[in-house]
Amino acid sequence: MTTVSHSSATLGWTSKVADGTALYGSTSWTAVTYDAAATTYTRSSPYFAQCAATGSAVCYVFTDCDGHYIYAPETSFTLTESSTVSYCGTDLMFESLGASDALSWVWWADASAVTQDTYYFTSPPASGGSSTPTSSGAPASSSTPSTTSLAPTPSPAPSKSHAGVIAGSVVGGVAIIAATILGVVFLLRRRKHRGNTQDAPISQAPPYAQPYGTDEKPVGVEAGVYGQAEHAQNTYAANRAPPQEIPEMSGSAEAATRPESGVAELPVTKS
Repeated sequence: MTTVSHSSATLGWTSKVADGTALYGSTSWTAVTYDAAATTYTRSSPYFAQCAATGSAVCYVFTDCDGHYIYAPETSFTLTESSTVSYCGTDLMFESLGASDALSWVWWADASAVTQDTYYFTSPPASGGSSTPTSSGAPASSSTPSTTSLAPTPSPAPSKSHAGVIAGSVVGGVAIIAATILGVVFLLRRRKHRGNTQDAPISQAPPYAQPYGTDEKPVGVEAGVYGQAEHAQNTYAANRAPPQEIPEMSGSAEAATRPESGVAELPVTKS
């Protein structure tokens, strides 16, 4: 009796159980195991391959899958030669949840119902997000959404306040404006005061009144003119006839004489 030894090893973790029931949206992860005594896996970035652990069989690292054909760098295989191997697909292998670089595992299967999966070599945390199934087609590097958050970049410290300088500038500007306004008002008031002083009538001294009975020349009369007037008056006095006696009038008790001044004196009637 031959005893077959099995050595279970863990390939990685996925969010799908062995029977194909989807667990997408769940935080539970299922370990994918294999028999390490019979199977081994190899990496050739960016590809991943499954090989036999014993024997001299060549381990092909398949790189592409197109319809019923699967390709490796050394050769290609037509999957229609066997009725049990007629489909191919691609799985993605990530180092850990949130990693961006993936290895493509191109495989073949005997039924189109075999789904494609995403695996993580490191066990995701229980609170981690679930993986999203990949679509079939040519192998391509893809990444799952990262659950890690980046620390916010600290904002630079604000610069020192310049409030004192600004306040001083404002106060100085206000003082200059106020001084300018006061200067303009002062000049306007001074100019207005000068205008009122010039427009006021200049009072003149009253005309000089010549004293009565004096020979003083009136103001503004030239010496020659005044002398002519005085000479004419003296001439008139010299040519005037001397006063004569008035003959006595009959019936008058008193004799009347003509005064030298030329003004007749009226007789005084006694009571």
